[in-house]
Amino acid sequence: MRKIYILIVFFLFMTSFQSLQAAQNKQGLFLSASDGKGNISLIWFVPVDKWQVKGWQLQNSKGKVIKKQILPMSNKAMAELTPEEAGSVKSFLDAIKEVKNKKDKEQVSGFLALTILSSFKKARALGLGCILKNVSPGKRKYKIIGLGKNRKSKGVVLISGAVNSKIATPLPPAPGKLKAESSLKGAKLFWKPVKDNPAMPVLTYGVEQIATNRNNHDNELKIIMLGSSWDQDRPAFTDTMAPVEQDVAYNIYSIDAFGRKSPPSRISFFMQDVLAMQPPIKIKIQAKKKKILLSWQSNNNPNRAGYVVERSSNNKGFYETLTLKGLKSNIHNFQDNSVVEGLTYYYRLRSIGTRGDLGEPSRPVKAKVKLYSKPSAPKGLVAKTNPILVSLSWEKSKNTVAGYFVEKRAKGSKEWARLNVGLLSQRFYKDRYSYDSYGTFYYRVTAVAFNNQKSSPSKELQIVKKNLSPPLKPYITSIKSENGRVIIKFEPGNNKNKNISFKVIRDLYSRKEGKVIEQGLSPKKRTFTDTNVIAGRGYWYALAAVDKNNQESAWSDKHLVMVVPPVIPKPDMPKAKFIKIPFSHIQISFKKPPGKLAAAVQRQLPDQDFWTTIIKDIIGANTAVDNNPVTEGISKYRIVYHQINGARGKPSKYVEVNTTR
Repeated sequence: MRKIYILIVFFLFMTSFQSLQAAQNKQGLFLSASDGKGNISLIWFVPVDKWQVKGWQLQNSKGKVIKKQILPMSNKAMAELTPEEAGSVKSFLDAIKEVKNKKDKEQVSGFLALTILSSFKKARALGLGCILKNVSPGKRKYKIIGLGKNRKSKGVVLISGAVNSKIATPLPPAPGKLKAESSLKGAKLFWKPVKDNPAMPVLTYGVEQIATNRNNHDNELKIIMLGSSWDQDRPAFTDTMAPVEQDVAYNIYSIDAFGRKSPPSRISFFMQDVLAMQPPIKIKIQAKKKKILLSWQSNNNPNRAGYVVERSSNNKGFYETLTLKGLKSNIHNFQDNSVVEGLTYYYRLRSIGTRGDLGEPSRPVKAKVKLYSKPSAPKGLVAKTNPILVSLSWEKSKNTVAGYFVEKRAKGSKEWARLNVGLLSQRFYKDRYSYDSYGTFYYRVTAVAFNNQKSSPSKELQIVKKNLSPPLKPYITSIKSENGRVIIKFEPGNNKNKNISFKVIRDLYSRKEGKVIEQGLSPKKRTFTDTNVIAGRGYWYALAAVDKNNQESAWSDKHLVMVVPPVIPKPDMPKAKFIKIPFSHIQISFKKPPGKLAAAVQRQLPDQDFWTTIIKDIIGANTAVDNNPVTEGISKYRIVYHQINGARGKPSKYVEVNTTR
């Protein structure tokens, strides 16, 4: 697995560096960094199949030789390493000499890339890095040339990026999204890898614990090689020596290939003693009469403040806390006296930390309370009724019950019918009736215990349901219009029902809903005449029956009728008189129009062959006045009867009036 990881990392680094530094560095990579104080650090790398036996020569971009020959294991570079680091460098160099096949070369190259990019000291010891001091200001590039057996170039040439000794190369970015967790192994630290930057890769990180006690010095910096990415669900670092039950702080740094640290990212948290928060493992449980006993073992951890006992009626259901104030850490038993006979309970324990926080719960343990008595008969059976529903309820039993059965029988029957199929856990039941059912019924309730023992039935409860079925709908036998009226003949749906009346519904044909125009018609009535109609319009009619309980039947079928206008009679010839004082006017008198008809006065002036209506809508009167007669000549007047809707009859004979003065 590690071999595959190394090959993948090597491939990714070579691909990214080549894409960044273009064709001039296809054979490897060349990094440079300035501290801004006149010093420049350099690192280069080529795969082992391009390794140069006589080392490397460093030139500036103009070809001036700066370092004639750079070889591995220089005394100065090796002196900066620990004995373990020096041994690993020597092992690398021996492996490079012995590697033969392509696959082994790729593996060693991967190790070599990770080593020099995560430790600048090792890179210098391997002859793949150097430091230039007191470099004059100015932006410049550098060139690495590989040296063969005769110290001549073997074709390997690498060119660095431009760097200025007086301008510091930016430090790597600080790690982000820090998170810390307490665990049995220690303080788990999580952070997100810094953004990939092939020009200045970050493969290593530093972790520094900050002492919260001022009398202590900060802990040493721990260097971790993580690579460019890792599994974010796993901690990047675990501090196995983290102190427990106190606040702990850490500085996290990203470290580039030259060993330069980023600004720190700091995180602090309370390091909990996770071992103290572990729940008891061995929990014993014992069910007795109306109580359950719990006991458990403890490791007596000093950082455990106590215990919490939780209970549920379901293994995976909601757990209630029984010990709201908690139990002290030296108490290892608990007695639950609030149990109900016949029920099954599940218990679990949690440890309490020094700050009052709770640990994870233990595995639930199960206990069932035994039954010791037969349930008593339910009492207090009552009911609320309406036309379609009987709502039953009863008192809570003093005994523990699993549920209830509700039974019903009709008057005159000895058979009881069970209404609920399964046990009813609530103390109420709703029995629905069809609207047209009625009679006398009896109800009773039986309690059932968890061991299936049944109580005696409760006292019977009598319910009388009245006949609330509505009357049958009437039906229209005939409907017609006659002389401006509508005449309806009808029959009731049930001739035997004498306690009913009728209502008449009417509206325009274009509307769906009707309006009651007559109600309270005697049950002896079989006809209805509607005179409040307008001739020429269509109406639909329906009837409904209403009983003494004010229950209304369904409507009869609707019937449509068109109102036929009545015959309008021809008036008699009117009388007219010309009157000069106090002003000139003509008084016309005529026979008052019959019924709901109105009268209109029409006039024909001299030398005209048409008639003009000068007065209309005369109702309940037999005279009219023309206030604007002609000054000379003979005028004619006649009368026309008409309906309110404008329909006219034939005009009367005219009368002549001479207005010549």
